[in-house]
Amino acid sequence: MMITNYKIYENNLNLNTIIDFTIIKDYYTIDNIKEYCNLAKEKKYYSVCTIPKHLSTVKSFLNDSNIKTVCMLGIPNGKQKIKIKLNQIRDNILNFDELDFIINYKILKDLSLEDDDEKKQNILNDLKNEIIKSVRLCHKDGKIFKAIIEIDELTYDEINTICNICSQCSVDYIQTSSGFSKNKLSLNDKIEKVKYIRKILPDYINIKISGGIRTPEQINEVRKYADRIGTSVKIF
Repeated sequence: MMITNYKIYENNLNLNTIIDFTIIKDYYTIDNIKEYCNLAKEKKYYSVCTIPKHLSTVKSFLNDSNIKTVCMLGIPNGKQKIKIKLNQIRDNILNFDELDFIINYKILKDLSLEDDDEKKQNILNDLKNEIIKSVRLCHKDGKIFKAIIEIDELTYDEINTICNICSQCSVDYIQTSSGFSKNKLSLNDKIEKVKYIRKILPDYINIKISGGIRTPEQINEVRKYADRIGTSVKIF
């Protein structure tokens, strides 16, 4: 179920096979989606990532290929109630192979304003419970679970906290970004945070780098640290 870390890719075709080609714009038409899916098949991308609204359409256009379908849930900031998130997983699980799940990272920001240690721990336990339930629901059906933690929004201490929680919850991937954050790290700053994430994660948890990856040069910079790359741009 896991993908080996630290792969080195020597040509464009191999690079394409670690790309989650992302089409998450709400306004896309069926013709737009078909065009993107045909491009994904032509370029042999690993997967197409989309929102629930487009998921069944994407799956139908990819049925004649080996390309995986990925569903992003929790847009834009993961603040939905757990019952809603779990119902969304159940409603869509037959149409996706992997789930990109936006963690409620704002909980971590709010913790810094909380003085009561017991309340802090209860908040973290609630977050952990949400992730555990979501991971178990995916793994029960053999689906891959990627936890989107929005590193553009988090300090190193906050990244450490959420990565430790995710490790305890048996996530398959830590994903850097959803693309919906208004904060945009420079690529160098993002790489530094990814290096830190790799250092604190268990080896069996993979990393997906996404958000702002738009050129072959950028892929070459991040590929040493990434098992998967998310992009909405035709790079090769």
